[in-house]
Amino acid sequence: MSIREVIGDEHHGVVDNRSAPVKIGGVVTIGAPAAVDNADRVNAHFDEYGRQYVATLGAFGTNNVDVASATVTYVGKENPGGAWLVMKIDTSSGTAITYASVINNALVTTYAAAWAARATTLSYGTYSEAV
Repeated sequence: MSIREVIGDEHHGVVDNRSAPVKIGGVVTIGAPAAVDNADRVNAHFDEYGRQYVATLGAFGTNNVDVASATVTYVGKENPGGAWLVMKIDTSSGTAITYASVINNALVTTYAAAWAARATTLSYGTYSEAV
């Protein structure tokens, strides 16, 4: 086994002059990226200032809370890039918290559409199935 050194074409923090770290590519995305199919190759997404998007639950803010019944509450969340997450809290037999997002609802691409469908057509699953 041989060890190979990979050297990119630019040093960090200098004008692009063909020497050093490996440059990764990406695209600027204003708003949430479009959903893709399982196993598709994807681009890295960056904002208009060159910051790479990294989705974490902590980046989501709460937009809406709907106490739909004595046992079911929905919490609608969205991040600054437009990605959405709806939590369903069901206390009918213990407490079950399930999640819906564009990951497990690929045809629901906006927060407004997700919130409108929260009690009807959204598919909910575990946290790992939704993020």
